[in-house]
Amino acid sequence: GADCSHPHADENPELTGDHVANITRMFLRSHYSRQGFDDVHSAEMLKEYEEHFDPGRYYFLQSDIKEFNRYSTQLDDQIRRGDIDVAFLVYDRFIQRVHQREAYLTKLLHEHFDLKRDDTFIVDRKDAPYAADEADAEKLFRNRVKRELLELTLRGQSQDEAKETLRKRYRSVHFRFEHFTHNDVVTAFLNAFTNAYDPHSSYMSPDDLENF
Repeated sequence: GADCSHPHADENPELTGDHVANITRMFLRSHYSRQGFDDVHSAEMLKEYEEHFDPGRYYFLQSDIKEFNRYSTQLDDQIRRGDIDVAFLVYDRFIQRVHQREAYLTKLLHEHFDLKRDDTFIVDRKDAPYAADEADAEKLFRNRVKRELLELTLRGQSQDEAKETLRKRYRSVHFRFEHFTHNDVVTAFLNAFTNAYDPHSSYMSPDDLENF
């Protein structure tokens, strides 16, 4: 349906839940610290994974995060047994939000912005609250787009040129996420796992799996 996206077909052999369970086991066994991966790590893993898609908190709503948080203390158990459903729950919801923001952006870029008026912009939203609802998300997104238009016009672009720059920029970012393969999603999930366990560790890309 409209709310569900499916990652694109992958040329590489598909990373299954069994692969994930084995990789998790091997990683925990071979890591120098030998610390456990518990509920605290699980919550951190979920946060890392959400931030992989939405670091500025412009896409997910508070209701999405509340729904995902039902699993915040379960990922440590799930990943050990190869249950990767949450990875796709979060990814599918993100793509749903991407489509909503893309539609809103198209509407926004038909507006004329008064860039001479004083405005307040929050640039770093890493720890800011997620949008309360879709209307709040649109308000945040509009504020971001206005700031980016202002920055581009200050660099010498006309407002129309700046709008075209933004249209291409967002299309490029959104396109990359929309074309994630199954393995890209699982890889992002595994990277969230390794980063939560040890910020200096990272999992590898699907292309490196052969050598793993």
